[in-house]
Amino acid sequence: MIQEKNLRKDVVMIQIVVSHGVAHIWNAKDWLEAREVHRIIGSFDGAEGEGWTNEIHANLPFKLTMIEARYLVKKGVAEIYSVPCLNELNPGVDEDNVEERRQKKELESLEIYKKRKRAELEATVDKIIEGKRKKGKIVEDKELVIQEELEKYKEFPYKTIRLDLTDPWISEKDLVSYDFPEFTSELEKVRYRVFEDFHSNLKYFLTTGIKFGGDFIAYKGDPLNYHAEFIIMCEDTSRKFTDIHIISQCRLAIALKKKLLIATLKSETDELVYRLVSRSVEDENTLAE
Repeated sequence: MIQEKNLRKDVVMIQIVVSHGVAHIWNAKDWLEAREVHRIIGSFDGAEGEGWTNEIHANLPFKLTMIEARYLVKKGVAEIYSVPCLNELNPGVDEDNVEERRQKKELESLEIYKKRKRAELEATVDKIIEGKRKKGKIVEDKELVIQEELEKYKEFPYKTIRLDLTDPWISEKDLVSYDFPEFTSELEKVRYRVFEDFHSNLKYFLTTGIKFGGDFIAYKGDPLNYHAEFIIMCEDTSRKFTDIHIISQCRLAIALKKKLLIATLKSETDELVYRLVSRSVEDENTLAE
């Protein structure tokens, strides 16, 4: 079970930014806390690049559903803002600022590269000195040898540079407090209540269930390590599932070794209730006849 605690000692709120109706997290530490502490799966929405495994991965920003964003804000661990300038089709860009930032990142990358290179040189400096002696060069000062080698690197030897861990172009003055709109339908309310219940009370991980014909897929542990346990379908007065649809979804769940849950709200009490749908071998034989 994941212990719900803030990863950062200063207890800084997770910052969520909404633009064009989409919620994003731009800060790497905020993403880590949302993922590891609050079990928010989301998805990366940034430019793609190769990691150390040579696999293509998307990068920041981290995209959340509005249900995930609403949950974090209601839980009191996140603040949400809109950034009106991001809604512009072609927002202005300060070219001097862009170039200055690019140069700064190159210098930072070079310094990090030199630190790593120094560690390598310190491990091999004796061999370098021995090689120089064979060529007739007498060198005794190891630090001098290391400095001479490091001086060869005047610029970062790779074309790639470090990624920003936050959006460099969003400043505090750009942020405007964002208010979530009211639920436009009972179905939206049911979906949020299910998400909140499985996260806060049952401690599950939830992802979208669209690929299995449901609203959510529920995992008892991290989806990277666990198989899904439930396919959850949300129902309201405007969305009633037919028996045929339920049977087909139940068959799919059984074939995938999962359980089918149908969630709804009681109209009298607004209580969230679940219906576990299962079929026995006898049911299959009866239907076949």
